Amino acid sequence: MPEPFPVEPLAQAILAAEGLVALDGMTPRQAPHSFDGEERDVLVRGDVLGAVRLRGGRSLLIKGEVAGTPLTPCRLEAEGNVLIMGPARNAQITARNIYVAGPARDCQLCAALDLQLGGDLQGGRVQVGAYLSGQARIGKLRVQIDRGREERDRLDRLVLQEEKRLDRAGRTTLTPLDFNAGRIVRQEADRITIDLSSFYKALGQLPPAKLTAALDEFFAKGVIGLLARTNQRYLSENAARQKVFLQLLRQLRELFLLVTRRDRASRLLADLAEEIDQLVGQLCAPRGRIWVQGQVGPATIEFVRPSAQDQGDRTFAFSASTSQLQVHPGAEPDTLELELAEGDRSRFRQSAAAAELRQVFFYALNGQIFWEPSPPPCL
Repeated sequence: MPEPFPVEPLAQAILAAEGLVALDGMTPRQAPHSFDGEERDVLVRGDVLGAVRLRGGRSLLIKGEVAGTPLTPCRLEAEGNVLIMGPARNAQITARNIYVAGPARDCQLCAALDLQLGGDLQGGRVQVGAYLSGQARIGKLRVQIDRGREERDRLDRLVLQEEKRLDRAGRTTLTPLDFNAGRIVRQEADRITIDLSSFYKALGQLPPAKLTAALDEFFAKGVIGLLARTNQRYLSENAARQKVFLQLLRQLRELFLLVTRRDRASRLLADLAEEIDQLVGQLCAPRGRIWVQGQVGPATIEFVRPSAQDQGDRTFAFSASTSQLQVHPGAEPDTLELELAEGDRSRFRQSAAAAELRQVFFYALNGQIFWEPSPPPCL
């Protein structure tokens, strides 16, 4: 039996993930027999057996075997990778990449990109180019964009309202106040505007908590000091005016925080749009390959070629064509019967020695499926 492909780098990447959630094992008789890791990576230290369901918004690492029955298969789903350190039997697995260190028997394995088996492939169906989970993810992101736009537009209205209110409050004093503070705070015709673009550029990418702390420090040490010097005449003429000035500074700080929330909503929309574009690109230009380090027996091997029609505003209509290779037992010992099909348009049959489909990798080119001898791939 050939040596399985190296799985340790993949396993270590999952184990090092922040927020990793760990389970000892999963069977229908123990809790939990159904688990959703949400937006976390999931580690199962033992086996996943029987009619259990396991989902992860990121990746799944199974340290043991995955085994269901023909009537009650195991069901695993991840938006990232699924890595199984043992064999898989009677399992339905969907993920971006699927890695099984041992053999796979009577499984339904659907990967968006690559699928690698360290042992034999016997029965079931393996597929790369699967796009339904990616399409569902795009749909969820589309909903988030719609909600994010509503929130950003609401904050836009609030910012405009507060800009005008602060300007009116500053103009009620006998001595006009000057609220200009470089390029960040500008006093215009009927409002006081805040532009934090240079502030964000100087700080780079920061988590929200650190960004808020940096903004507090900048406001206290930079903005207040500058405005106090600019309006020194107003403050020196009457001590009571200091209370008015402090009240206006509090309103200005509230405007700073409101602008920060609005900017954060805008950045989130940009990130969501970029993620959709990346997902569509990955789905429609798949590099999917299938490695089998053991013997390929009777099974169905499929390559899906998705396409997306842009309907505007990052809404897409998906369709796909499929190339399929069916492997059947041959008429003679140690032979296999191969049937290749590209959709409903063409079919081709041939016989091959079983040894020709051992330690091979499959790929699709121009709608046809090819296979070649392959050493264990490097991860």
